[in-house]
Amino acid sequence: MDPRTAVLTVCTFPAFMRLHACSAIGGGGNSFSGRFGVGLAGQLDAVYISSPGKVFSTAPTIIPVYDGTVGCGGSTSGACPMTKSVTQVVKKEGQTRGCGVGSIIIAAPGSGGNGFRAEITDSDDLGQIRAIKIRDHGSGYTRAPQLILPVPGSCACGSYIVDGSATQDSFQSVGTVGAFDACFVTITALNAVVASNGGWNTRNIRLCSRFGSASIWRQISDSTVKLLLPEDGTFTPGTVDSGQLFTLQLTGTGFELDGPLQTRIKIAYDCDQYAGTDNQGALPGGGGRPCNSISVTGLTQTCHVQFKIVIPGTVVQAQICRRMGGSIYEKKSSSLLNISGFQLLSITPTNAVSNAPYIVTVRGINFDPSLLDPTYTGILRAKVCPDYVCKGEITNLGEPCAGTSDQRMCRGDGTCEAETTCTADITGETGAFFPGGSTANILTVQNCNSQHYGCTEAIFQWTLMSMANVNARVYWMYDFDRFAIFSSLSDNSRFVIEGSWLTSFTQSPPSPVFSGSIMTLNITGRNLVNTGVGAVKLKWINTTDCDASRLKDDLDSFTGGDGRVLDMIGGNHSHSHGYVRFCLSYPHIQAPLVSALNCLDTQQNVRHPCACVFFFSFLVFVLVFTLQMC
Repeated sequence: MDPRTAVLTVCTFPAFMRLHACSAIGGGGNSFSGRFGVGLAGQLDAVYISSPGKVFSTAPTIIPVYDGTVGCGGSTSGACPMTKSVTQVVKKEGQTRGCGVGSIIIAAPGSGGNGFRAEITDSDDLGQIRAIKIRDHGSGYTRAPQLILPVPGSCACGSYIVDGSATQDSFQSVGTVGAFDACFVTITALNAVVASNGGWNTRNIRLCSRFGSASIWRQISDSTVKLLLPEDGTFTPGTVDSGQLFTLQLTGTGFELDGPLQTRIKIAYDCDQYAGTDNQGALPGGGGRPCNSISVTGLTQTCHVQFKIVIPGTVVQAQICRRMGGSIYEKKSSSLLNISGFQLLSITPTNAVSNAPYIVTVRGINFDPSLLDPTYTGILRAKVCPDYVCKGEITNLGEPCAGTSDQRMCRGDGTCEAETTCTADITGETGAFFPGGSTANILTVQNCNSQHYGCTEAIFQWTLMSMANVNARVYWMYDFDRFAIFSSLSDNSRFVIEGSWLTSFTQSPPSPVFSGSIMTLNITGRNLVNTGVGAVKLKWINTTDCDASRLKDDLDSFTGGDGRVLDMIGGNHSHSHGYVRFCLSYPHIQAPLVSALNCLDTQQNVRHPCACVFFFSFLVFVLVFTLQMC
């Protein structure tokens, strides 16, 4: 238990007793709550503490208060004090008549207080009052006030009762002070006192000794020692940067380097969340840890503890939390630590080339080398998503395309539409991303300050593949707790990818071509490669549409026309050239004239038509070949 907790003796009370609330006033603490019971004579009979409160510097005053929100002295509050207020209106032996529902009863002058107001809420046909409800308990009364109706009308109180009824001559108008006394009187709470016991800022301790287990303890000195109990003051610094190694200095008393009451400090969004653990709820790098050292100046200690917070954002505000031994973490300062987080702002270059390494420099602030280390807190990741993708039931679903006005890249029933799934991704494995643009870890940071943080550039790399010139952007996530979801870097993260293209396509030898003989296809283009995922492939098929033969190299192909890479490729990305040889065969007895379609594949699972071939087959397997460029 916190030694500064207000501790009240818990008394027993009958089960039928109605409990009321009590509150702690003063003492500098908070979170105290309790209940009290009232005995048959109206005395405060028992007190039960439901929450002992915390961080009281002096003994608080415990007062009884009303449950809920009530009126007290002209104002409405959820913590109206009962002391010096009217708590009840009690019915006496007299009888009333002529009193209407809704009539207002007030306190007569002369009782030292003000504000009391009640309402008649029920009466019978003769105007006899059945129920009165207090609307405002008033305040400041030094004795129980008498009741009057400021507008009495025919409402009167009969004081002399014969055979159960008030005599006619005993009725008096309740607009006169004292006339109501025979029928209704008030009960006022006067000077209720609840004493509190607890440890506040200091405790006096004395040195005692004894000889042997049979003797008693005796004080051996008249002097006493004043013990300072745990207390917290301020901390420095108040502002730090993400990635900055800093020493937090928390002033106060009661700090312990080790032992059963070891002090541990944590930096969290809210100290009350996950208060029993060191790491849950903490900022990245702000997990609970002991003081590195403790210094003393006079009666004040300073706990020195090192942290390095790594967190995205502009300015992140956090609480400083402290625990003693096995107790829970509590907020120990009203001030907040301001952390300037790391930010991703823009990228360079803004042009990429299909099938070539795309090294991206992300410009920002407060990058730190620990963003590369998944064992520290989290790791910075990014992926590339196209602005537009193909969508449909039978299409190259998710393949990048150039925009809603350009449907050339989408096959079957596909249409080119805006990409919408990248931001919903929390694993890095879903959403439409470029071939080669899936989630990548940060490679390095650069342009750092002399303390090796505050870096302004982060480096990523992808090798992207596209068959058209398309727009894309970078999405990022910080793989830690609440930040582990992808979001768009900014509008400044957009860039253009130059796709892979064929610029010419020729066949050798020219027609006629003999079945079973070798023919060579010569191609030129841009951004072509012959290995890896983006390798260019060609295939001869026996269907009318390459869409029907997208996946496998040997599906629907002519004999000898299976999909294959180029036999040779040369040049560079801006001007590539190469060739591939085929030897196609088709029996004359099946058909004298056969058409073939040549399909081009420059990335995973996507094929496009490039040329049509007609085979005239004879008994000597002569093949006549004609070519049409797509």
